[in-house]
Amino acid sequence: MWFLVLAAGIFFGLSQTEPVQATPLSSFSKVQQEAIQAKIDSIRSRVESKVKAVHTEKVAVKKQEVAKKQAEAKQFAEQKRAQVAAAENNNQTKQDNSSRKENAPSVGGNEAPKSSSQAPQAKSSTPNSGSSNSQTDATTSASQRGRAIGEKNREYGKKLRDPNLSGSERQKIIQEKKNYNRSHH
Repeated sequence: MWFLVLAAGIFFGLSQTEPVQATPLSSFSKVQQEAIQAKIDSIRSRVESKVKAVHTEKVAVKKQEVAKKQAEAKQFAEQKRAQVAAAENNNQTKQDNSSRKENAPSVGGNEAPKSSSQAPQAKSSTPNSGSSNSQTDATTSASQRGRAIGEKNREYGKKLRDPNLSGSERQKIIQEKKNYNRSHH
């Protein structure tokens, strides 16, 4: 029973007291909104700085890749030009050799060679000696081979002067040059 009396007293006692005044809901949410907005702004500024840093890094990497690709394309174009020049030089040498065979004197060596590279040497030799004419052909052929080798070595030198070459590319060119010179000497 005493429990019922206590419960009734509490019930009637509470109804008589005035409620405690709390902060109005609208002002509480405004403070909370300002705090949240400050946190959002702080986070946003940190994220923006990180994004800018990542973006700057990616741009730098992309520029390096583009520069590397351009250097490779330039080197490839130079190699292609060198190959074309070597092929043209080789074709010219073959044409010179075939024209020498066609222009060689048949018997006795009475005809003067018509090739421009042979003309100065033909004037210095006697026109009636057949053995000296074959020696002239051998000399001009050797000279042409020497010029071709020299030209190829100059091309290798140009390639090696490129400051953008990596160590492995440089070693590859040096090895190519060594192999070329071994096979053409």
